[in-house]
Amino acid sequence: KGTINNLKIITSSIDNKSSSIERQLYITDKKVSVFGEKNVSLNQKIFESERPIINLYSAKITSDEINKDKHIDFSFFNLGKRAATNVFGKMYGMMDTTIKYLGTLNISRSDNFPSNKGFTFHEPLNFNPDSTSLKTPIYYYFKLTYSDLISGISYNYDIASKLNPFKRGNYLPELTMCPNWEIAKMKRTIERK
Repeated sequence: KGTINNLKIITSSIDNKSSSIERQLYITDKKVSVFGEKNVSLNQKIFESERPIINLYSAKITSDEINKDKHIDFSFFNLGKRAATNVFGKMYGMMDTTIKYLGTLNISRSDNFPSNKGFTFHEPLNFNPDSTSLKTPIYYYFKLTYSDLISGISYNYDIASKLNPFKRGNYLPELTMCPNWEIAKMKRTIERK
């Protein structure tokens, strides 16, 4: 009788330890699972933060050294860490209430733009600011799409800059970047046309 009781005590002790170990394993597994989910979420945030970011870096009036014709150079750069590809863009000009489609950006969709690299687009200036005044601003609106070379995810980018009014010969060569409310207004106007 004593041996059977001892055997029951030993068996019940093993059973209790076994369920205790299973509980600990379950709790540890849950902690690892939650930690894993947090780690995946953090990795996704880091991956997204390193995505390509195409940005209009500068817009300024320049002249050709040979024939002295004036044009505007729009320089775009990838400010992100990963390369951008499949870049496509449309350009519009706006003055007063007149909108003019100026065409697509002259770049190949197969071009890749690594971090801190980009391209420059030249837009002819149809007047000479040295001999003409500008009474109302001229807006240049860009609508771009591009892809992350690694993930293939596509991004949209809308930006606008403006040539501010000036008196003949007294102009700043750098165009002003438009605030978000002006960009949104131009976008709505273009989409309605």
